[in-house]
Amino acid sequence: MINQQIRPTIYFLSFIGADYSRSSTILNFTSEALDKKFLKVESGVIGIYRSLTKNRKELRNAQAIVVMSPCHMIAPIARLVLRKPVILDAGWSLTDGILSRGVTAFDTLRIARSYFLDLIAFHASQQVLFESKAQLSRSRKMFLILKKKCLVQYTGLDENKFRRFEAKSALVLDVEKILEKINNPLTVIFRGKINNESGFPLILEAAKKMNGVASFIFVLGMKDECLEPSENILIVKGITSSEMHYLYDFSDIAIGQVSNHPRLRYTIPHKAFEAAFYSKCYISSDSIGVREIFDEESAVLLQEISSGLLETTIRSLAPRRLREKYSENINRNYLRNHSQERIAKHFDQTVIHFISHYSK
Repeated sequence: MINQQIRPTIYFLSFIGADYSRSSTILNFTSEALDKKFLKVESGVIGIYRSLTKNRKELRNAQAIVVMSPCHMIAPIARLVLRKPVILDAGWSLTDGILSRGVTAFDTLRIARSYFLDLIAFHASQQVLFESKAQLSRSRKMFLILKKKCLVQYTGLDENKFRRFEAKSALVLDVEKILEKINNPLTVIFRGKINNESGFPLILEAAKKMNGVASFIFVLGMKDECLEPSENILIVKGITSSEMHYLYDFSDIAIGQVSNHPRLRYTIPHKAFEAAFYSKCYISSDSIGVREIFDEESAVLLQEISSGLLETTIRSLAPRRLREKYSENINRNYLRNHSQERIAKHFDQTVIHFISHYSK
């Protein structure tokens, strides 16, 4: 049995960084139960092995190793080199990440490679954490994982990053000035990439029809291109968490993933937690994944997907009292069930139980 008077030490490993992964929600929350440390390792099989052997003496102090998403490759190597129990905070499979972007015949090798890596990582880890119940069920079937080693750990939001906001930057001031000039009654924010899941073409089509009614802030990926935006559309890229805070503050409505993409049945977009944290009326495709955390009282869930329905829905939310009802409900739901504190404490309990089991 572990000594309850001493906080167990766990190491979070990643070859990307402490703030990139969904795991940052649990890593960056101060815990009373666990002593959490972070170690960045080199990428690639050889690099991971070199980093782990180089830091093996330090890592021997760990009661458990947490492999951060999406660094699944670390899990089997850590298991072999460190001889420590491994928790893989996967969220989802790497294979799903490839499939979600759409594949061609040329991607067959990549899919096979990612499937093999997922398979090895899941089976090498003693505990695997998934983003939703639907994702857990799907992954268990795809990779034949034992039920007892799978748990749900909602992604949540690393609130610490969004609480440390600075004075308005030049970008924020420009956005504020343009919104004031356009002077539409509503401001809608979409944060994400232009891909098959997001439904961006549909969102863009609806936005172009709403000049005079709503302004749209599109926070896009650095490589994304939005062709022929209308004058009520503002496009921003490469923003900081502080700038994100202000853009949400300017907005009345947040749009999530709006498409019929199969992956939306079992995933919960990160932006859903952001909208809840900022108390924003949230529009999303109806899906099993999203319904795990929100219902019709907390979010506007679209039963059908079309630019016309999205436009009609946004127009219907013009009355402030209606938006405020959704805003209050989604934030209340978030604080009660999915805040960073709630999610981090759930993780602490999971790890304490896990370490107790493997220390016997």
